[in-house]
Amino acid sequence: MIDSDSRGQKALALVASGALEQPVYLDCSRTQRLVPSCTTEGAFYVTSLTSCSCPDAKYRPAKTCKHQIAARLQRVLDEAEQENQLEAVA
Repeated sequence: MIDSDSRGQKALALVASGALEQPVYLDCSRTQRLVPSCTTEGAFYVTSLTSCSCPDAKYRPAKTCKHQIAARLQRVLDEAEQENQLEAVA
């Protein structure tokens, strides 16, 4: 369930915008990716499922930032798409 605060809503907006559809991974294991800033044009944060380089994650470590939520949502969508492609081939 998406939290009711603005982080969840902003994460949904990030995913809906398509900004995460073409991922830029920073490691071979594909655990870190660049997620665009919602407020600064051209800025990106290094984000994994458990950490982010954004100010919100730094100053509020007990909360999950919108970039992490968006990365998690996009990962679920990517996995579902891969499953659908495999089923189409089978």
